[in-house]
Amino acid sequence: MLDFIKAFEIEIGRKADMKMLSKQLAVMEQTWADTTALKRDYDYNSSSPIQKCVRHFVNWFEKYY
Repeated sequence: MLDFIKAFEIEIGRKADMKMLSKQLAVMEQTWADTTALKRDYDYNSSSPIQKCVRHFVNWFEKYY
């Protein structure tokens, strides 16, 4: 999660105002997502770096909002 926040900080040029809390009950520590069908049906493998994805999102957001 901190990598995700850092990517946003870089893209918008501001530090996030964070208050670190103890781990919450809803925090997902890992996932068992199965992307086999996605690979099989669409020949898709997610390989985009988080920084690139955040950059595209920020550009889209700034354009429309």
